[in-house]
Amino acid sequence: MVAATPEEFELAKHLPYPELVGTIAFPSCHTKLEIRLAVAMLCRYMQCWNLLHWAYAIHLLKYCINSKAIGMMYSRGLDRHGVNVLYAYADSAFTAPRSQGCRLTMMNGAVISLSSQKHSTIDTSTTAAELTELFLASNDVVGFRNLLREIGFKLQGPTVMYEDNQPAIAVAEGERNLSSKTKHMDIRTWKLKERIDDQEIILHFCGTVDMLADIGTKALGVKPFEYLRDLMNGYALVRLKHKGMDLPVLVICLKDLEEANPVFRQ
Repeated sequence: MVAATPEEFELAKHLPYPELVGTIAFPSCHTKLEIRLAVAMLCRYMQCWNLLHWAYAIHLLKYCINSKAIGMMYSRGLDRHGVNVLYAYADSAFTAPRSQGCRLTMMNGAVISLSSQKHSTIDTSTTAAELTELFLASNDVVGFRNLLREIGFKLQGPTVMYEDNQPAIAVAEGERNLSSKTKHMDIRTWKLKERIDDQEIILHFCGTVDMLADIGTKALGVKPFEYLRDLMNGYALVRLKHKGMDLPVLVICLKDLEEANPVFRQ
């Protein structure tokens, strides 16, 4: 989407665009986290919009209405990470002038926190963009770990954080030094390394096809979107483990789930 011209805004200013986007933004924070990127993009034009922006907002509203039966489904004993075990995903699209990052924290098969937003600083490489989002995700993880301790949960080892950029993992783990292009990342990267050394987090490589945070960094096709959405919200896990369970009609079917990731056939 591009910004509206004064002429385009004049034609569309009578439409209640801010009210519509504000209404859609509420479920994006609670039960429809998969629309967070779309809402973030629409919010950039709250002061000056055009008819195309309005059409996109209406399309998003229709999606929310049609998929209102799909929210979040948490399960016990199905998540391979364990019961009440935190894990997180971090990803970033390297774009100008500021990268679009997404991070999400999961527990018991479904997301408990998701953020999709532009970075506040300018990244100079893909690795720098990924390290920025990894650091921000580690902040979320540390906050949740502290909360779990306060309410009496016993944490079993470091929290797994998934990342699909191997150079970023190598830098964070100290296997590679920062290049001249990423010198400005020193403080964030050293803090990330400290959290790894303190056994608060541990980084695992994740293939792009299973990078759940991809849903908040770029516009996806229908099939990839549905695949990541239902992995993120817990429905795909239940579909896989309880094949005969009655789920909302829009939830990804077992055939599409297996085609998207052949590992599920095993």
